[in-house]
Amino acid sequence: MANKEDNVIQMRSHLTPKTPSNEQRYCHHSHITVVAEMRLLLCNDCQLWIEPFDYLLGWAQKDWAAEQIAKQHRKEVEQRYKEKIKLKREERNIKARLKRLKSKLIIYEQSLKANQ
Repeated sequence: MANKEDNVIQMRSHLTPKTPSNEQRYCHHSHITVVAEMRLLLCNDCQLWIEPFDYLLGWAQKDWAAEQIAKQHRKEVEQRYKEKIKLKREERNIKARLKRLKSKLIIYEQSLKANQ
């Protein structure tokens, strides 16, 4: 049994498609045959005729949508990276402040012991 992914687009000359049923109307048309003589596409899964322009337009719209999502993800990654740098800087500042306060506390405790 051949893998369906091997024959995503095929070329044939004469085909007669079946009439689609209600179950077949939600097909994604992932396996198509090009009928060059009629300048049409035939879905191998649901046996529907497909207008080539409509198929190409749908493909282009999906590609454009995927590109927009990728851009959005890249912006989000960049924003998260900037937030990470900001948090690292804040952490460094807090550690330095804590160190200064500890040294002041030690000096204060020593001066209290000396006064007693």
